[in-house]
Amino acid sequence: MYRYRSISYLSYVILAILVIQFLDGMWLNLFAVFPQVSSSFNAMNMMSFMFNYGPIFMLHMMSGFLLLILGFIILAFSFMSKNSNIVIFSSIGLLAIILAGISGLLFMFSDFSNNIFSYMMSLGFIISIASYTIIIGQRK
Repeated sequence: MYRYRSISYLSYVILAILVIQFLDGMWLNLFAVFPQVSSSFNAMNMMSFMFNYGPIFMLHMMSGFLLLILGFIILAFSFMSKNSNIVIFSSIGLLAIILAGISGLLFMFSDFSNNIFSYMMSLGFIISIASYTIIIGQRK
């Protein structure tokens, strides 16, 4: 029962961070002007971007790392709980977070222009929200 409570509380925390991640990512997507990493790219473009949007961008990246760490912790607790449903959904949730993170990196490497990677980030978000919500609904 104790492990399930820990998993449940951590799932609430991960859901809250996912909401922050989503809002922050949408703000960046709608309002940030990303530098082009093409042949005309120089350090001044990136410095300008970081000066204007750096804190928001860093919050987005750091909350992603926090989600990854919490996802691994929830997965470890789920294995200790020996509840196969929780193991399955925590695995799906973690894989969805990894999908979103890798898609974010690929979006950056595509000069912030390949929208399939932005779509994959949103898909990872939705799948992880669903997975951790299902975990909260599980009963021992």
